[in-house]
Amino acid sequence: SQTAPVTISYQTPSSPVRSLPQEATPLFKRGLSAKVVLAPDFSFIDFNQFTNPGTVVGAMVEYRFNKRLSIQVGAMRSVKLYGATGKQYQWPSNWNSQKVRPTSVDANCKVLDIPLNLRYDFTQGTKSRWFVSSGLSSYMMLNEKYDYNYAPGATNIKWYKWNGTTGNYWLGVLNISVGFERQIGKHFTIQAEPYLKTPMADVGFGKIRLRSAGLLMSVRYRLGKF
Repeated sequence: SQTAPVTISYQTPSSPVRSLPQEATPLFKRGLSAKVVLAPDFSFIDFNQFTNPGTVVGAMVEYRFNKRLSIQVGAMRSVKLYGATGKQYQWPSNWNSQKVRPTSVDANCKVLDIPLNLRYDFTQGTKSRWFVSSGLSSYMMLNEKYDYNYAPGATNIKWYKWNGTTGNYWLGVLNISVGFERQIGKHFTIQAEPYLKTPMADVGFGKIRLRSAGLLMSVRYRLGKF
């Protein structure tokens, strides 16, 4: 008898199908957000006149139009400490009965800073961005204190200090800043933003051109898309 040959076939095992990794969706989205801000504030007239820093505390709201552009508005209470020379300080005309002038002035001013800024993100990552921002600030003077220092031996001095407020200065300060923002959750980001505020108008009782610089630290919460 003859036995039929047995045929054994081999099948190459198929490789598992691997899906391509999906690119993470950036968490920076169009919509409204709010943030709290805190900063040391160095106020000065000339760049060689730095004194002890004041403080900035406040809150802002931001609306992002698209991936790169957003608008910001807020209110920040600022304590501005600075010094001025007698020549930088404009002596009030109704004080001209005092002939001697101070050699220097020490100022401590509490200001409500109302900024309106436009922000542009020039780099975009999944969880971080670099940006530039610029706009205008309005100052509402809450309280101003000035101490006048005179040369030794000066006589017939009537004015050693002044305390009061001179009102509001609308859109008189130019804001410039650059910053870095990092996502730390679905809704939260943290931000570091060095800034410079340069005057476009005289402010305060002495009608000075007051500059400010500092590092604005903030935590932002995304409220949602509107």
